[in-house]
Amino acid sequence: MMIKIYPGKSKISCIIFMAALLSVFFYGPGVAGAARRSSSDAAFERARSLYRALMRSPVKQKYRSSWISAITAYRKVYVAYPETSYACRARYMVGKLYLGLYRYSRKKSDLDAAEEAFRTVVKKHPESYLADDAQYKLGEIYEVYRHNIERALREYNLVVKKFPSGDMVKAAKAKITVLSKKVAGRKRYHPVRHQYSAPPRKRQTSTRLVAVKDIRHWSSRDYTRVVIDLSGPVNYSNRILPEDIKHKKPVRICLDLENSYLPRSFKNRYPIGDGLLQAVRVGQFSKKVVRVVLDTQSLNDYKVFTLEDPFRIVIDALGNHVQPKAATPKPKVTIPKKLPNASLVQQLGLGIKTIVIDPGHGGKDCGAIGYRRLKEKKVVLDIARRLREELKRRHPHLRIILTRSRDKYISLEERTAIANTRKADLFISIHANAHRNRRISGIETFFLNFATDEEAVRVAALENATSRKSISDLQSILHHLMLNSKITESSNLAHMVQYRLVHRLRSKFRHVKDHGVKQAPFYVLIGAKMPAILVETSYISNPTEAKRLNNSRYQREIAKGIADGIDAYISQIHSIAMGNLK
Repeated sequence: MMIKIYPGKSKISCIIFMAALLSVFFYGPGVAGAARRSSSDAAFERARSLYRALMRSPVKQKYRSSWISAITAYRKVYVAYPETSYACRARYMVGKLYLGLYRYSRKKSDLDAAEEAFRTVVKKHPESYLADDAQYKLGEIYEVYRHNIERALREYNLVVKKFPSGDMVKAAKAKITVLSKKVAGRKRYHPVRHQYSAPPRKRQTSTRLVAVKDIRHWSSRDYTRVVIDLSGPVNYSNRILPEDIKHKKPVRICLDLENSYLPRSFKNRYPIGDGLLQAVRVGQFSKKVVRVVLDTQSLNDYKVFTLEDPFRIVIDALGNHVQPKAATPKPKVTIPKKLPNASLVQQLGLGIKTIVIDPGHGGKDCGAIGYRRLKEKKVVLDIARRLREELKRRHPHLRIILTRSRDKYISLEERTAIANTRKADLFISIHANAHRNRRISGIETFFLNFATDEEAVRVAALENATSRKSISDLQSILHHLMLNSKITESSNLAHMVQYRLVHRLRSKFRHVKDHGVKQAPFYVLIGAKMPAILVETSYISNPTEAKRLNNSRYQREIAKGIADGIDAYISQIHSIAMGNLK
């Protein structure tokens, strides 16, 4: 770039101009970077405050939920802000917290989680000042808790080899000196009894078994969801076992979980008896294989998929009363002959009998923490309650169900199960968006499908409380899961709600941005047997929208806008039904 000094321009004015240009060049990015960092600062500070409160309270340390709350807060930091320096610090703190939790729980899964977190720090952040600390912690885990001195020695040696200038090298060398003497002493006093060499031992990581932690289920006459909770990821196979009349065994769904084990206190049978499944049986089939069997009564179809963070296997069983392969079933429309003082839309509302509204997050899961520490879980519950009242006012005969009506934690898989078992006709999940750039604002509505851009992946990872890699892995199995899902209907519902919601808010408030309808793999929408959408009502990280979200008037207008969209969808399916009848 050339800058000319023309005659008549003073030298002083040119110097001022150059100074201004340099200040923009050098300091402008810093100012923008500070704005981008502000929301990540707040998220990390919230996690740190939970950690400090936990460390100050011996009473809180006795409760697992206190540890998990702090761990979840740190996890959300590296999921939402993976490119910041906070990502490494948050992962390290997750490992530190799981290690502290293990001292109370003595659960192997907690120790495994601590090791995994520290290894991730070493692998993903090798240049960080915490990488050598994490590698040293791995040595401590094997020395102090796993009592594997040889493996601990290898981990400490890696501190010296990988991070020769790290501040943990001196401590690692001291450990190497002590442990080397112990290993040498073992060899000296325990000679090999036979002339041949013993076969090499397998690596500790390959023989570590994953525990089956729990089995949960939600059921109705023609739908049952079974969830198998595990302490870590496993490979599995599933198949149908035909009816065995000779041994009086029904048709069974069989899953073999590799490299896993059952704790001694684990129940072997979980009775269900809902008309679809008789019971779930579980047993240690072999030394490293756990077998889970679902005894059926009227099975028509089933789907199996996995969810991450924590790892669990989900089985959706469908009964003979459900026809999942029907391409486009005719909508159920009931129009009464006489309904005084009711609009056409209100009368048509009788065709939709049940709507399930899902306020996101809750309990220990606060969701996004926005401007001035506004919590997503509180805002979306307020909006959901207002939406319930608005729909009840417009459609008195509708059954409106909230997945939670108070500040209570509900897992993502349970929310979908509630909608399916209550035979909902529509499923509306309410959320508030967040971004590390506080200037970003606007409204968007999602339906379940493959993510089409990075922003959709980011939002899905944030709401699923998992990593972007887990979203990519999930997309690879969506082909199988979505054969029978209501994609077209969900897309139509999403467009109706998005348009009406934005239109209403723009008539009342300034600067309302429309980000449109998007698609992404949200855990809470997977397996829904009805049109299902997720509404990101506004950005809680944006100061203006956070203030609005905390305002009752804005919440009422959001509820009315979503209700407008539902009314439009009801009118649409009525028009289709009337066309089919003619």
